[in-house]
Amino acid sequence: MHNRWKTVLSGGIDPVTVGDILTRIGARAELDIRPTGHSPRRGLVAESSRAGNPDAVAERQGG
Repeated sequence: MHNRWKTVLSGGIDPVTVGDILTRIGARAELDIRPTGHSPRRGLVAESSRAGNPDAVAERQGG
């Protein structure tokens, strides 16, 4: 994305920008959740890890 004009450049949109866009759209829509562009499977593993659960959860989810 162009820094000033916020237009898409020939290289496309990077994953971080997609997540930022989804989060802003969710906030404007006043959703009860905060969409981030993070896949549900990876989100499960990340949240499980933050909660201190063993790595077995990640292994069952494939990553």
